[in-house]
Amino acid sequence: MKSLTFAFVICSILAVRAHGQLVPGTNNTALGTPALSGAGLPGSRILQAAGPNFRTWTTTTPATNIASASRAASASANLQAHPGSAQTLPVPARKHNVTELAGGLNYWDSETTNWTPSVASYEVVSNAFVARHVQHQVRLEPDLSVAGAVRLSTPDGIPIESTPVAIVLYDAASGNSLVIGAITNCQGVLMASNMVGYANAFCGVCADVIYTLNRGSFHQDVVLTGRVDPAKYGFPTNTTRIQILTELYDVPEHKTIQRPLAIERNQALRQRMATPDLVDNELHFGSLVFGLGHAYAAQAPSNTNGSSAVVAKELATSEGRTFLVEAVLYSSIAQGLAALPDCSGGTAAVPQRQPSSPTSVYAAIPIPPASTRATTMLKPVEGGRQAALAKRPEVVIDYVVVEDFGSMVFRLVSKIYGLIPAPEAGL
Repeated sequence: MKSLTFAFVICSILAVRAHGQLVPGTNNTALGTPALSGAGLPGSRILQAAGPNFRTWTTTTPATNIASASRAASASANLQAHPGSAQTLPVPARKHNVTELAGGLNYWDSETTNWTPSVASYEVVSNAFVARHVQHQVRLEPDLSVAGAVRLSTPDGIPIESTPVAIVLYDAASGNSLVIGAITNCQGVLMASNMVGYANAFCGVCADVIYTLNRGSFHQDVVLTGRVDPAKYGFPTNTTRIQILTELYDVPEHKTIQRPLAIERNQALRQRMATPDLVDNELHFGSLVFGLGHAYAAQAPSNTNGSSAVVAKELATSEGRTFLVEAVLYSSIAQGLAALPDCSGGTAAVPQRQPSSPTSVYAAIPIPPASTRATTMLKPVEGGRQAALAKRPEVVIDYVVVEDFGSMVFRLVSKIYGLIPAPEAGL
């Protein structure tokens, strides 16, 4: 078993935009259904209505008799005038409507034709990790290095297929890029009911990939577990960005909202830089939003406060291929990366080429092969390995409310992961 180590996490976030509304003329729920959730609500609870991101309950507070502090004086006077009268006041039964809101709260069950509470968990179906009881259904192949290894269906039925393919250095001053990590054969393990991890997923860089499922979101985290230093590759540390490239297949129609994250205000420097600004592109695929990503580093003796930074993204095309490019400024997380252990000898090297333009570098990234439907049976992490994973810091979820009332975007901010134990023989 491999020991846990510090990790630096780059996470890409898919956030479901929630619309808390009933759709007129549809069977949103079976009225009068006894409570399936809503713990903490007083009295009996009856489900009255449900939709993709809400449930409405009728709660009943039973009738009772109480002593009223606000009427204590009048009650005392009444008792003196009418000896033997009651000192308590009757309170009749009362009904209340309570609406529960959460992104991805329910999914449409075609068998019962009702909105049913979502269950954020993976199942092993046909030798793949599958999530069927959420609005955004997911299928993960057992080997992440194949084309379309990640298959996501948005709540409105738009398919998105992808594979993380490379880790790249990009110098914003010269415009040069270099692939330092490439996807390699790696087998997924079910780390928790809602978490699948692929250990040692890249050659050239010590890194894992983790997919976390929540009721209203789906998350891809690239977890760097070994030190990355641009200077080792002849890249400047002050203008270099670390990029995560995920290839998208048959990209569906989408909308883009640009947001500048870092602006170079020195005009002289701007004139000399290929890409002076760091700009994020929020991508909307129907009701699914690729939101702003974050990078977090673990606390360590040489980095006692940890470190974090925002991660920009954009879509780039090269020779008919489309890549989701996530970029973080190396300087903003350099201290955290320096605190990671040396990765020398920990993974096979990537054949080095001369740094060149991003378009040329992207085109040279090997095309992942088609899935062969591996016959090895997938199993969950068991025994001592499960106990080791329990020591990992927990994931933190950050909820963000968007401007239009009735819509909420739920985003995930990942804390630090340790190295995923590699699958044992037979898994």
